[in-house]
Amino acid sequence: NKTRVLMARLADAGFVLNEPKIQPPIGFFSGEIVVFTGELTQNRSQAEALVRSQGGDTASAVTKKTTLLVAGANAGSKLKKAQDLKIKILTEEEFNRRIAGT
Repeated sequence: NKTRVLMARLADAGFVLNEPKIQPPIGFFSGEIVVFTGELTQNRSQAEALVRSQGGDTASAVTKKTTLLVAGANAGSKLKKAQDLKIKILTEEEFNRRIAGT
């Protein structure tokens, strides 16, 4: 592949090629994959951005990889699936308390 050939040529020319060290994100949701469901009192995209800023990731569907579900009012099939998969479930209020650190 062209990239490997180029990398080899650069190394032969004396360039030191190091992989960048990526620090894992640290925060309230570090390592979590969070799904939101139901009617939230806050803006969903802002809540998702907050999770990402705190080291987590978000998804739109519940899967085996989901680690946390935040359930607003009138949550439906995503809540049922999370219960079936024994995924940790927070109410929106519990989510807000977790963010606030209380």
